[in-house]
Amino acid sequence: MPIVEITSWEATNAYIADPSIFKPVVEGITKSDGCIGIHSGLVEEDRKRFHSFIVWETLEHHKALTSQPSFAEWLKIIQSVKVGESKTSHVDFVKDFTPALTAPTTEILWMTLNEGKTKEDLYNILSTMATKIDAGNAKYAPVTWGPTLEDSNTFYLTIGWDSTKVRLLSL
Repeated sequence: MPIVEITSWEATNAYIADPSIFKPVVEGITKSDGCIGIHSGLVEEDRKRFHSFIVWETLEHHKALTSQPSFAEWLKIIQSVKVGESKTSHVDFVKDFTPALTAPTTEILWMTLNEGKTKEDLYNILSTMATKIDAGNAKYAPVTWGPTLEDSNTFYLTIGWDSTKVRLLSL
């Protein structure tokens, strides 16, 4: 299964006013060896929060990106569209994440195991929850999750929806 690089930051007013300033980064990375695709945008509930999902064939493909001649120029553009620090994680999802990332709305959940709990405990809960959500939201199934490569106690979950309204009505 490919690795998904998830990055988040607060967007600058310049990016919010004109997201096309980030286009050279997206186009350049998309053409990089091993890049399967990029999905990005502002959070619906917080129009200053930006998320990017870069799908890589392998983690090594992502690492090779940093040695490309264009990488320094892309970093300058990235610095111009973000405020403060960014957070990046690489996730090994257990199921196909494509339906969630290509849906009109993608719900993202970041989780950390509580002390004394195991990955299996979490997976049992998530499996039960996913079965119920997938039954009522088959268009964007499966609900998927996975650990980050940086911290085996940190996980991301993604769910695709037609809209935030549909998601809220499903509760």
